[in-house]
Amino acid sequence: MDDLDIDRGASPRATAEDVARLAGVSRSTVSRALRDHPRVSERTRQRVRETARRLRYHPNAVASMLARGKTGTIGMAVPAFDRWYHSQVVAAAEEVFTAAGLDLVLYRVRTGEERAFLLDNTPFRNRVDGLLLVGFVPDDEEVQHLLAIGAATVTIGAGAAGLSSVSVDDHAGAARMTQHLLELGHRNIGMLAGPIDSSVRHQVLRRRLRGFQTAMAAAGAIPSHVNGPIDYQGGIEGTVRLFSERPEVTAVVAASD
Repeated sequence: MDDLDIDRGASPRATAEDVARLAGVSRSTVSRALRDHPRVSERTRQRVRETARRLRYHPNAVASMLARGKTGTIGMAVPAFDRWYHSQVVAAAEEVFTAAGLDLVLYRVRTGEERAFLLDNTPFRNRVDGLLLVGFVPDDEEVQHLLAIGAATVTIGAGAAGLSSVSVDDHAGAARMTQHLLELGHRNIGMLAGPIDSSVRHQVLRRRLRGFQTAMAAAGAIPSHVNGPIDYQGGIEGTVRLFSERPEVTAVVAASD
């Protein structure tokens, strides 16, 4: 690198053309070298990288991604930002995406607004390269729509046919919680099961309820549960209703904190 005259005041706004000129290569070679393209020799790659380093040249990641039809951004839809579980999921995702050089954009999608978010306006279309859905899962129509527009989608917490998903064993988890209470000597155990219906969106809650019922049945105990919203007020009302219907209950399993 001693033959390169690059001590004339390197600028933090150096361009790829500056790197190419001083390294004695073409601009396309600069681009390929910085992307570790196999068609660039190791000697040329090192020469380009050293020149870029000394010029303080940093490729425009956004422009590069746009040129490849990418945005460099991942969308994440969550029902709330102020709940412990959701905040932990968001923090973990942000850590991974930052390490990968990707940006994260958050969408708050309240319960009941899922279909509008996924079908009506599609606010994430052409704005993100992928989409994470936390706490709700698309139905068949919504899955087909996501696939049709090429939105790479992963659900967290529940699965949908045709999409990738990350989840835990909700049935085994609820059964283990119930078994813990049984081992403590409780037999009259109730459950706050959440607003369960037959839709795909509530498959997690259904699995937790079945886990509770399975453990109770194995112990010869009679399970009892109440349904209601998963929020602070819903927890209060559900507990009052549970004890009104089953005053003998001595322990409670909650489907959500």
